[in-house]
Amino acid sequence: MIRTNSHRLGLGVLLAGLLLAAPAIAQVLDGAPMPVEGSAEQVEESLDTMAPGRAEESAAEGAIAEQIEEGGAISAGVSPSEAKKVEEIIVSARRRAELLEETPISVTVLSDEMLKDTGTTQLNEIQNLVPNLTIFRTGSGQTISIVTRGVGNFPFVYYDQGTPLYVDGVVLSRNAGSVLDIVDMAQVEVLRGPQGTLFGKNSVGGAVSITTVKPQPELNAYASVRAGSYNTFDSRAMLNLPVIEDRLFMRFNFASFQRDGYFTNTLNGDKLSDRNSQNFMVATRWLPTDDLTVDMTGSYSVSHTKGLGPQCKIIEPAFSDQTRIVYSPELTEQYRRRCKESGRFHGESDVARLNSVQSYGVWGTASYEFGEVGYLDDLGMKLTGAWRQQVVGGRDDLDGTAQPVALLSTAGGAGSEFNGSPNWQNQLQSELQVNGSAWDGKINFVGGAFLFWEKARTDNGFRFFADAEGGLVPRATVLSASLSNNFVNTYNNDWALFGQATADFTDWMSLTAGVRYTAETKRLSRLLLSPFNPPIGSPLVTVDFDGKQDTDAWTPMASLAFTVPQDWLGDAPVEHVMTYFTYSRGFRGGGFNGGARTENPESIRPFKPEFIDSFEVGAKSISFDGRLSFNLALFYSDRQDQQVPQIITFEDPETGLNQTDVLTRNAADSKSKGVEIEFLTQPIDDLRIDGSMGFLNAVFGGFSGAQNARTGQPINRDGQQFTFVPRWQTHLGVQYSIEVPDVGPTWLNGYLTPRVDWTWQSQTQYWVPELPELLEPNRNIVNVRIAYDFNDNRSQVAFWGTNMTDHEYFQETVAIPRTIGVVTRYWAQPRTMGVEISHRF
Repeated sequence: MIRTNSHRLGLGVLLAGLLLAAPAIAQVLDGAPMPVEGSAEQVEESLDTMAPGRAEESAAEGAIAEQIEEGGAISAGVSPSEAKKVEEIIVSARRRAELLEETPISVTVLSDEMLKDTGTTQLNEIQNLVPNLTIFRTGSGQTISIVTRGVGNFPFVYYDQGTPLYVDGVVLSRNAGSVLDIVDMAQVEVLRGPQGTLFGKNSVGGAVSITTVKPQPELNAYASVRAGSYNTFDSRAMLNLPVIEDRLFMRFNFASFQRDGYFTNTLNGDKLSDRNSQNFMVATRWLPTDDLTVDMTGSYSVSHTKGLGPQCKIIEPAFSDQTRIVYSPELTEQYRRRCKESGRFHGESDVARLNSVQSYGVWGTASYEFGEVGYLDDLGMKLTGAWRQQVVGGRDDLDGTAQPVALLSTAGGAGSEFNGSPNWQNQLQSELQVNGSAWDGKINFVGGAFLFWEKARTDNGFRFFADAEGGLVPRATVLSASLSNNFVNTYNNDWALFGQATADFTDWMSLTAGVRYTAETKRLSRLLLSPFNPPIGSPLVTVDFDGKQDTDAWTPMASLAFTVPQDWLGDAPVEHVMTYFTYSRGFRGGGFNGGARTENPESIRPFKPEFIDSFEVGAKSISFDGRLSFNLALFYSDRQDQQVPQIITFEDPETGLNQTDVLTRNAADSKSKGVEIEFLTQPIDDLRIDGSMGFLNAVFGGFSGAQNARTGQPINRDGQQFTFVPRWQTHLGVQYSIEVPDVGPTWLNGYLTPRVDWTWQSQTQYWVPELPELLEPNRNIVNVRIAYDFNDNRSQVAFWGTNMTDHEYFQETVAIPRTIGVVTRYWAQPRTMGVEISHRF
């Protein structure tokens, strides 16, 4: 049932009235996807390299595209689905503008229109559209881990990402606040395979690169409201403002996303798994000369929620046999009963849960085009700089019951010295990039230097078998209990030199080669304060550790691409075929286990860097007069010293008790192989079908020191499939535009476009196979959207629905079986429906 508060409904009515008055508003842009950064000359050069027949077709389609931009799709006699056919997708995967179908990299491109059509409002939702991409969230709901082809990370501040996130070329090195709301994104590129040559900060598995819309020379604006189930109410507004004609432009964005929680804490009535965020972004583009472009962007976002709702699940027999801190028999039975009574969307929790994330910063680029310099045909230089900061606070009930068992807090505040305090993270980076071409465009190159500095401070308060006010449970009921504060300070700095060049030996063959040298220093200090009971009044158990690690690495790549000559294709209905072979080496720096809770040698031992050698063969084609594009990639990866977080149990020499930690260790090696297929077709006018398929077979080779998560005994994981990722992922989207003429005033004529998206993936094992409670069966998700575009494609009313079959699946899990004998599961959002109204001025 769709519910809205009166003030929200009033705002929706106001916007609807504004929408109906829209015909009187000046001519505006139609909202076709904005291309990524890259000069018109660069795009033209890319088009010139296409087969002659395809280039002529692109030129003709370009004329239609210009007419669409000037007067809207409908005034040009083209439906929304047909308008998408004429687009050539431009990517910057190799740090220069080029056509997607001519880029020898496995990359998925999601335009702003694609994100809108599929109802994607948060970055983590793109995993439904991209093969071999998995994004899972933490219990806070505001931190994600991105996994590409099985390469990712856990969201720890001391652990480098395997698939980093970039915004306008700036790396977001930390996961906190990385559940980005979709606000004014021009497009999202998902690059699979190591990207260590051109992308900084150890892109060992791939990269997710976001390009925001840059300020434009025309005055225009955009507004939308979205209302739906669980009191969903989202609003967005954008104003593009020319300040000085042809020289200075500004763009202002505001977005708010709100939804009540769908998980009920039956103990106090709180609604968990909610959404509440606000986003502000201001961008400027300054053109002091015809050759110099200066872009500056500032953003501020804040999210304040109650976190995800946990379902508790008892682990047998670990709870009764292996737990190191045990309740009395009476409380043990009570704990078990309350755990078993928790459900998918309800449960008792004794913790006032919360999660707060503030993320803000500024970044910018200055680009100068030198033009022809000596033997160089086109020389350019770009300087990028960024400063970002995140403040993260929260309170989480790790056991998910009304019993005072395990609480993790970074909320701060009065009541206990073990409340922790909000975590703080700060990054500063700069990159100098030089690019150009020579020999009449037969050689294109890019090179430069990258610098990165980072500081992070965490203060995690942990209450183990302690009540919500910070006191210990009476000794009569518990064998022992503890409170602790874990203070961790992290200091990282990196620098790198990189270069890559592409040589076109003939019209049909090109060779790309590049290399990057990276040097990094990581330092981590940790102080753990923990009074234990019994004995009462025992002194603080102090862990005081300071470690430093220096590493460096060379990461080369090479790619050979073949474009089939046009005369070879003959009368075949194929306009363009490119095949390629790519080798790339990835590197991720080592580090220290900042979350460890003892000075046991296992806890203080650093983990080493990991390396990956990736081999990829692919093909990209365009056929049937531009109505079908088809991309195929086959890959094989060999990882050495793979970093794997593991649940490890060992005896604490200070207390004689078993201590359980999640420690990152280096597995010996692993192998991955798989396939990715993507296609986009328009078999008839107004019908558009897009889809993808990913297969991943990723298994461990040697794996020293692994332990069974239930028993703590040694276990052999050789041949075991990677956890957290499925073997199979598929997506299919179908939309059809139906012309609706003569419904009244001319401005009401338009197109009705229903769309259905179906996503399926095979079963996923979270954590380890010996925890079948965390095995998620096959996942089936169906989303729908029915949109009506009118008023020359400037106005739209849409009905949307997500998870229409109400499929049950996890979005996160936590495993602590040998400490408190439970795992917690966090279920994804059930079926949700609503309406959206938008207008471009």
